[in-house]
Amino acid sequence: MARFKEDQRAQDQMFCASLLEQLNPGTLEYPIDYLVDAKVGLELFESRYNNDLAGQKAYDPRALLKVVLYAYSLGMESSRKMERACRVNLVFMVLSGGATPDHSTFAAFISSMGDIARDVFQRILLACDEQGLLGYTHFALDGVKLPSNASREWTGKRCDFQRKREKFAASIDRKIKAHKSADGASETEDTQHDEQISRLERDLAKVDRFLDESEPKLGESGKEVNDNVTDPQSCLMKIRHCMVEGYNAQALVEQENQIIVSAGVEATGHDHKLARRALDEARVNLEPGKLKKGSLSGTYLTADCQYHSEENIQAAEDHGMYPVIPDNRFRSRDPAFQGRERHKPKPKSAGKFKVEDFQYDKENDWYDFRSFSDGSPFEVSRKIGYIAVDWELSPDTVIKFNADVTEDDRPQDLGLINLDGDFSDLSHETIVSQPWSK
Repeated sequence: MARFKEDQRAQDQMFCASLLEQLNPGTLEYPIDYLVDAKVGLELFESRYNNDLAGQKAYDPRALLKVVLYAYSLGMESSRKMERACRVNLVFMVLSGGATPDHSTFAAFISSMGDIARDVFQRILLACDEQGLLGYTHFALDGVKLPSNASREWTGKRCDFQRKREKFAASIDRKIKAHKSADGASETEDTQHDEQISRLERDLAKVDRFLDESEPKLGESGKEVNDNVTDPQSCLMKIRHCMVEGYNAQALVEQENQIIVSAGVEATGHDHKLARRALDEARVNLEPGKLKKGSLSGTYLTADCQYHSEENIQAAEDHGMYPVIPDNRFRSRDPAFQGRERHKPKPKSAGKFKVEDFQYDKENDWYDFRSFSDGSPFEVSRKIGYIAVDWELSPDTVIKFNADVTEDDRPQDLGLINLDGDFSDLSHETIVSQPWSK
């Protein structure tokens, strides 16, 4: 009988690992560790701590920053996952300096970053500039609409919230009356009524507080726009297939090494006034760099047609840049896009039979379908024959169809027929209000 080595998973083992040897050049964690220690430093964070004479020692903010940056690069946003990674992942152990902060420490550190995040971003950007990674020849601006943690249910204008308040008040009255009328009901039903009334009262108080403490939100035109109770700073934006409550994230990137030189979020759904803020921030971030002031002058700025506006073009020219931004109709003039119409989805009216597809038979007083150039009969899901229609024109263009198809010498009255083989179960007397689908 064959023999195999024993399973020794139950046997305890000891490992010896050097944490510093886990940081290898060429990996992402290696520059994160170097940049935070050498370029960011402690001076940005020291003013936040007051434990030099008393109190417990705090976690090193540089270690927390390293863990957060590396976790974000991996798509890890949960502070609880960061806590666990610092206990089981060797790379996180190295970046945290062997410490094991809990999730509340990470959450408090991230939420209290504030303006320090801008200083950290600028120092790392200037370190890239020192290494010659910025080409200063070509910058590109683009954005993405991101949903916020805000419910669409709580989006609207003040008149919408006033109607919502009236609706909640009426619902509370109905629930209270139903609760009183159900006297003697079971304890479970009483509990459910109480929970429903409490939830409605909380929602009503939420709307009342919002209407009392806020003012109407005005758009760029001075007219009232939609506001959100959960996140008043967000806005309702249109994306490809739906509307989303969130923010418009923008980034200005240099071409040579794809380094972001400015980033931010805007509470607007359009892009035709966003270039100035991005360029102003980029100039501030790059001002202490090796090219000093005017680092954007003489460079090119490219963006898609959503940024084509007088405001954005003027902002680029004010910074001495050459804007290359197409207008919304540039494809109609570009020979490379000729023939693109055939790739567009056909409208709903496409593929419908028209009057020209039928030939009038005077003798029988009907229309005979012979749309092919040679007049040959058509094939419908293995059914071959002709279609005869009794055409009635009324003010609303209602058409009555009568179809007779022959298959194996057997007459069949199939009513309305689609050429893709989808046969509707309609009689010849049926009147339809839409053209016959091909």
